[in-house]
Amino acid sequence: MGILWREITQFYCFQGFQTFATNGFEEDEMKSIFKKYIENGQAFEIIDGDNIAIAEEFLKTALPVRDTKIYVISILGPQSSGKSTLLNYLFGCQFATSSGRCTKGIYGTLFDLKVGDFDSVLILDTEGLCSSENQNPEYDKKIVLFCMAVSHLVLINVKGEITRNMPEVMGVCLTVLNQLRLNKVPSPSIFFILNQNSDPNVSSHLTAFHKILESFSIDEVSLEELVRVCL
Repeated sequence: MGILWREITQFYCFQGFQTFATNGFEEDEMKSIFKKYIENGQAFEIIDGDNIAIAEEFLKTALPVRDTKIYVISILGPQSSGKSTLLNYLFGCQFATSSGRCTKGIYGTLFDLKVGDFDSVLILDTEGLCSSENQNPEYDKKIVLFCMAVSHLVLINVKGEITRNMPEVMGVCLTVLNQLRLNKVPSPSIFFILNQNSDPNVSSHLTAFHKILESFSIDEVSLEELVRVCL
């Protein structure tokens, strides 16, 4: 279904709805179908991971979010760390999950849910960072930058031992956080999730976090300004 909607949005962006109109489809009808699809809690593509593209015009006109304040929650983490499964469990999303399947790009699920001053909640599921198939640091930075810039809350999901994948993921996140600081963009709240970690000792995890932070250096700013690790 996701591939079908990608094709439809690409048609809209590059050719308008003339192609559909010649086959009996009207623009308003297609947008209405998409709105119902979103309102039913289905996941929709925000960033095409194959082409690094956003169907901006289609999403602006078709999403049922006009004149609403949206609270954005996103998740980041290594490939195959269980990000989609975790979001489905925590928020009741319907992101596709199966053995060997990995998210490409960024997908979203929109909930009509009142949270404080916000009218809706948008959950973002992202492609895994530092993957063996896509060894492109710049691509990872774009994914992280998008999430950090638009989100109010970012979950960083780490599977297994902290020392295994955390240094690479932390390096990308720290670089992006510093870019946001330099450009005076508000930083989101960040929570680390230790997924499938058998050690219940919180203090040992904090020690491991601090050791990783000490291995990085960013010019003209202390890491304490960017990240606070606390109980």
